[in-house]
Amino acid sequence: YYRIPFPQSDRPRVVVGTAISEVIECSERGLSFEPAAEPGDVGDVIEGRIRFPRGVELPIRGEVVRIGEDRVSLALKGTGIPFAVIFQEQLHLRRR
Repeated sequence: YYRIPFPQSDRPRVVVGTAISEVIECSERGLSFEPAAEPGDVGDVIEGRIRFPRGVELPIRGEVVRIGEDRVSLALKGTGIPFAVIFQEQLHLRRR
């Protein structure tokens, strides 16, 4: 899988309930974000939406696999993030 680290100015947002968090990096099968609210525990399943700066918005569902001081990492379930979306985001970032 291809992992994209996002510069602070172009970070997607993860919306879980009323909490909006910035995505630090993502791939087709996982993502890490700065938690805006209590992330729960390792093993918990989180559902929400990811909004990319260029307008793509997708539902996400993932298991918390790591909780650090400044980030929470999810292993995405189901279809995850389509490769085409990852590819387009990477192209956009490279052109900047």
